Amino acid sequence: MDKVLTTELKEAIKQHEGIKSNLYLDSKGILTIGIGNNVSKLANFMELNLTDIKDGHTLTAAEKESLFSQIMSDVNSKTFHEKNYSQYHVAASEIENKFNHQLEQSYRELERKIEGFQTLPIPAQQALLDMQFNMGNTAFQPSARTVRGHLYLGWPKLFDAINRHDWASAAQESRRKDVQSSRNLWTYNKFIQS
Repeated sequence: MDKVLTTELKEAIKQHEGIKSNLYLDSKGILTIGIGNNVSKLANFMELNLTDIKDGHTLTAAEKESLFSQIMSDVNSKTFHEKNYSQYHVAASEIENKFNHQLEQSYRELERKIEGFQTLPIPAQQALLDMQFNMGNTAFQPSARTVRGHLYLGWPKLFDAINRHDWASAAQESRRKDVQSSRNLWTYNKFIQS
């Protein structure tokens, strides 16, 4: 895992995801903080050590629950504005720790999803890790599936190319519609290097 989770990989993902110590909505309208840390579920939000930078106090569980309710009301009514919540921050060390934990979790999910994942060329593992981290385990699957009433189309052509170790085809099939072209190019090049 250490040969895959390199500083270069982490810096690339940070650059593509961005780093924010305050709450924001990502490109899909999902409540996020840190480096792509989805906190749109109460349980995930409650894990945060949020500080109100106006007075320096760490929010209590009750304050976090109330804040989450208010934020989700704004999100659902499409009236969420990042500036209205910019006083609530998490520490840089917490962002980094969560990021490393999420990368390791994404790696383990890929080990379960792709037979022999650890034996794939390191650049291919890194490309897949970027996609897994970015999309999450529910959306990044080999085939279509419905989860809680939402249809995820899956990535059958990409996973087929991976199983055949056809890295040129994997590169072609790795394009995501909702990420920066620079991120797609980075992933494409990783597959080509494999």
